[in-house]
Amino acid sequence: MKQLLFTAPLLLILSTPVLGNDLSKLRYPWDMRPASCPMGDATEPKECALTHFSTRAEARQKVLLLYYTEQFHLLERALEDLSQRGAPSKGWSPLSANVYAGLYDAMTRRNIPLERQEPRLKRWREANPNSLHLPVAEAILLGRRAWQARGGGYAHTVTPESWAVFEELHAKAERILLAAPPEARNRPGWHDARHAAVINLNSPQASQEEVFEEAIKKFPNYHLLYMRQAQRLIPKWGGSWRALESFASKYTEETDAMDGGGLYARIYMYVGLDEPFKEMGIDWKKLKVSFEKLLALIDPDPYTRNQFASFACAARDEATFIKVFESIKPHDLRPADWLRGHSPDACKLWAFKNA
Repeated sequence: MKQLLFTAPLLLILSTPVLGNDLSKLRYPWDMRPASCPMGDATEPKECALTHFSTRAEARQKVLLLYYTEQFHLLERALEDLSQRGAPSKGWSPLSANVYAGLYDAMTRRNIPLERQEPRLKRWREANPNSLHLPVAEAILLGRRAWQARGGGYAHTVTPESWAVFEELHAKAERILLAAPPEARNRPGWHDARHAAVINLNSPQASQEEVFEEAIKKFPNYHLLYMRQAQRLIPKWGGSWRALESFASKYTEETDAMDGGGLYARIYMYVGLDEPFKEMGIDWKKLKVSFEKLLALIDPDPYTRNQFASFACAARDEATFIKVFESIKPHDLRPADWLRGHSPDACKLWAFKNA
C-alpha cells in the first residue's frame, strides 16, 4: 500500500487538473480504475467502483499524501468525504475522526519544522479561501507551537512567560475556529479541534464542558471526544478517580445502544496505561463486562486483547487473565500495550505458578 500511495501516482498528482468547485470530477492519485470510467465516485460498471478510506491507517495515509503534495483541491474533497463517514465495521471509531487525526499527523511531524508548515498552510488558503478544513489544520499547528513553548514538564516547571504563550496560542486557535465558515460546525473535525484548544485554556469563550456537550450531541459516536474529556478528569490534571468513574459510567450508559457498552473499557484503556491500577479504584466487574462487549464488536483486535489481559492481571482475576491471554496469538502479543508494572512475563509467572 505504501508503494502505491507514495510512488506510482506521482505523475498523476502533478497532472491532476483543477476543475473549479466541482471536486467530484477530480481524480484521486490512487484512482487506478480504467480510463474509460467516469470521473468521481462512480459505482457502475463494477470495475469503476472507487474504494478508498476503508481503514483508519489508509485514511490518514491518504490525507498525508494529498497534504504534502499540496493537492489542496483533492485534499478538500477527501476531507469532506471523510467527514461524512460513519463507523466502519466491527465497532471502530468513525472514519470521520481521521479528518482531525490525519491533519494532526501532518502538523505534528517532528521532521517537518514549523517554519515549513506555515507557508504550506498559506498556499492552502490561497487555493481554497473558503476551506472548511483549513481552520482545523491551523488550530492544530497553533497547538503544536503552544506545547513547544510550554515544554513537556510538570506544571511547576513552566515559566510564567511560557504559560502566557501557551494560553495565547490556544486562544488564537479558538478564534480561528470560531471565525471559520458556519458550515464548518457541521463537521466533526471542527468540533474535535475546538475541544482540543478549549481544554487547554483557562478562559475559553465557552467552557470545555459546554464544548464537549455540543460536540457529542452532534457526533455521539466520536470516541476521541470522550477520551480527551476523560483524561482531564484524572488526578494528574486536577481531577479525581471518582470523577472519572462517574464520567465513564454516565456516558457508557448513554452510548450503550450505539457502542454496545464498550465505552467504559475504551476510556480506561486511554487513560490507564501509565497509571497505578490500585489507585484508580476501577470497578473491575464493570470493566470486565465492558471489555467483553467491546471485543464482541471489534474481535479480533490485538490491542484490546492485550489491554484486557493486563487489566485482568492487575485486578488479580486469574481465570479471566488466562482465558484472554490464551486467546492472544503469539505474533499479536505486544508488551508495549500492557499496563506499566504488569508485563506479560510477570503476569504469566503469577497466573501459571501452579500450572
